[in-house]
Amino acid sequence: MLTGESSEMHDAGSMGRSTYAGLWKYYFAGIWNQPFAGRAQVCDYQRLEHERVLIDFAGVVNHPPSGCPAAPNAENYLTAWNP
Repeated sequence: MLTGESSEMHDAGSMGRSTYAGLWKYYFAGIWNQPFAGRAQVCDYQRLEHERVLIDFAGVVNHPPSGCPAAPNAENYLTAWNP
């Protein structure tokens, strides 16, 4: 899953840690604590707007990499994690 800034849902305003509450509730609820959950990977481009994620990574939909692809803009920070 590729995601951007809006999915983070900070718990203490914009300076708090990210909770990803929407992702947990709507996307990962069915795989939580399942043996295959580690096969799902979230590539969070923290300072990249969702529209930019769609534009920059449109090519990986048909040819997914084994990990998170590098962001074209080096100042965007990537956090990769598994549910």
